[in-house]
Amino acid sequence: MSKKDKKKFQGAALQISRPGESPQEKPPGHQAEAEPGPQKEDDTEAPRESSIELRHFIEELNSSQATIAARLGDIETLVEKTALPVMDMATIVEGHKKELEGLTRRIIELEKEAKSSAPRHETGLEDNLHSTLEELQQISEKGKEYHKEHLSLKEKIDSALTRFDQIKKHIEAQPSLEKDLNELHATAKLMTFVEQKIGELPEPEGTHLYIETLMDRARKSDLYFTMENLLDVMITHKATVLHLRKNEPPQVKVEDELIPVGDKLLTEIDCAHLILPLLTREQQGALARKEEVVFTVVHNEARFKINVFFQSSTPAATIKMHPLEVPPFNELMLPEELKKLIPSDDGLVIFAGLNGSGKTTTAAACIDFVNSREKKHIITLESPIEYEFKTKQSLITQRELGTDFTNINNAFFQSLSKDPDIIFIGEITNPDMLMNALLAADSGHLVMGTLMSPNCIKTVEKMLEPFAGEGRHKVQNLIARTLKLIVTTELLTAQESGKVPALEIMVNSPEIARLILENRLGAIYSSLESASSEGMRTFAHSISQLLEQGVIAEEEYQRLQLKLRKQQAYFKTLPQ
Repeated sequence: MSKKDKKKFQGAALQISRPGESPQEKPPGHQAEAEPGPQKEDDTEAPRESSIELRHFIEELNSSQATIAARLGDIETLVEKTALPVMDMATIVEGHKKELEGLTRRIIELEKEAKSSAPRHETGLEDNLHSTLEELQQISEKGKEYHKEHLSLKEKIDSALTRFDQIKKHIEAQPSLEKDLNELHATAKLMTFVEQKIGELPEPEGTHLYIETLMDRARKSDLYFTMENLLDVMITHKATVLHLRKNEPPQVKVEDELIPVGDKLLTEIDCAHLILPLLTREQQGALARKEEVVFTVVHNEARFKINVFFQSSTPAATIKMHPLEVPPFNELMLPEELKKLIPSDDGLVIFAGLNGSGKTTTAAACIDFVNSREKKHIITLESPIEYEFKTKQSLITQRELGTDFTNINNAFFQSLSKDPDIIFIGEITNPDMLMNALLAADSGHLVMGTLMSPNCIKTVEKMLEPFAGEGRHKVQNLIARTLKLIVTTELLTAQESGKVPALEIMVNSPEIARLILENRLGAIYSSLESASSEGMRTFAHSISQLLEQGVIAEEEYQRLQLKLRKQQAYFKTLPQ
């Protein structure tokens, strides 16, 4: 969008014509007619014996008999701590089930009463029904807490069983090993019993009734535009985000500025009318339990990542737009030298950045570059899938959390038995996932992933943060040995229009690896500044280059310089 065009509607409302009205004055390129509505997009093999987790534990166990004894002691403690709570939980679940069954029957009775009553009584009955639904919601929340606790315990038990079986196969039997293993298996069976009981709960009937009540009311909405119209507005004006909130008009973000679409303030019924029909029945149940729901839809050659949640007891949504196909390097204005730095054999590559920084898009461009050049099997684990890759030279298996798997750590282990050359993790969010990625990279796989971090040094610091003592030393060794590349991205405002990326690139050279091992993170910045011949660059170098090329304005350059000075002051506080 040119500066002249931008001035015509900057700060003013975009408009959607009412049926039968002639279009009002609109910004350049406005699309008058809506296309057909969005359409939704729509394994469990055992880890191979030579799995990286096994090797890790065998190394630990062979180090000393004391380590073995400590590991067995940990398992004994785990069994003691989990067995009794699990039995208590089974009793709680039984009571929870009866309580929910009673409430469900009461809701059905109230519905029948409401349908057969005179109009003058409907208000009172609706209030009564609403009160009962609120009570149901409170009990469902309790059930949700029990369910989370159960899943956490079950994951620990499953992990302990897997590790224990691996240990048993590769070391001489210890006196207490068989007894502990039997106790662990008994606890696992008890967990399965609790899981079955939770599965029998009638919670979905009540939660779906709550959403269905909202949807019935939403059918009375007099809204003159649809979700499809709003998505078309995003496409026409190249908006990056759409916000839907109660008591506000729909708002789109165009070049960092929020612009209202029309002047219609959305009511609770309007929000429900726009948002709820997009959800599957399972997603409606999750939303009713006050969980956030994230998914993607495709509409008019664009993909939209939709985050649905409750705000002020009303459905709300934030929608981000992505192109259907992965943009090429030159279109994204990524430096050509980055292509030469992408490893093709093994190791760990991290794409860092904050929310909306372009890290996922940069990662997708790098994966697609490999896809176009090499015959590899690439597995992606994403939440949700943001770019759909088309097979070129490589075979690509894309898997989505909630659709294709339920636990990303388990899905990662299962991926190791599917003959992967490259595994991409949509976002590394916890220490276990990081450790899995490091161990996989150490065993000969190329692992790529994104991580929320503002710069390369902070990325290394964040990777080490959760670990202490001997554990931290092991992770330092793994990072120094397996890390190949960190690419940090930040999107800047271009002088003409749109966004342009500034990159900080850290190659794990012998010098950088040594500084990581010695925990001298503050000294890494000097190495980044002096190693441009190896492909490294700092943000300061990137923004200076963009200023010289006339891509960004002096004002944007000065804004970033202030930010970078604060970062460099922080680096000086780290060990040198």
